[in-house]
Amino acid sequence: MDLKKLTAEELMLHYQTHSPTEAYAAFNELYSRYSQRVFNFLNKKVKNSAECEDLLQQVFIKIHESKHLYKNKFKFEQWLFVIARSKVLDHFRASKRYQDRLSNFEPEMNEHAEVDMSALKS
Repeated sequence: MDLKKLTAEELMLHYQTHSPTEAYAAFNELYSRYSQRVFNFLNKKVKNSAECEDLLQQVFIKIHESKHLYKNKFKFEQWLFVIARSKVLDHFRASKRYQDRLSNFEPEMNEHAEVDMSALKS
């Protein structure tokens, strides 16, 4: 199966339901498609490449840990950027030196349609 032809939502379903080897391939495809965009989003907020690399890894770890929570009624990209935004906010809260940025944080939802966060938890 050519994973490059699948939508992100189909890849996520593949990641949730297939054998570990096939799931790993689906996850790799998602990572290759989205890691640079997520990094750019993180970098606009955090403005530190090393910290962005760490946050990027945390975002994709969270995807792995939460893959069973993903529902294909949501666009994968929206779900991904909700996770990325949450990781940025957690990062700012954990670091007192970012308190000024936290108070000015405005998510870039003009690129990514708003998602009802409560719906992602069910």
